[in-house]
Amino acid sequence: MALGPDPDVGPLTKERMAEAAKITPDSLELIKKARAEVKAAVAVLLDGSTVLAMPTAGGLLIAGTLPTSNILPLQLARLYEHSR
Repeated sequence: MALGPDPDVGPLTKERMAEAAKITPDSLELIKKARAEVKAAVAVLLDGSTVLAMPTAGGLLIAGTLPTSNILPLQLARLYEHSR
């Protein structure tokens, strides 16, 4: 997906994209092999009914800032349904 010479993204995203553009084909191949190894190792650890949840946002989550009592059960039910 090409974003053009001056994509409308934030400064930190531009910095990350500039760094990613420096990755050589040899490095990319090594990265892909490492990813496959991690994926296989995680698959061995998970038993088919376990969910591995990883945060996607940086920073701290302060307890009580999200209405998890209403949202979390629905999200878990949807994850369970999609995993079957």
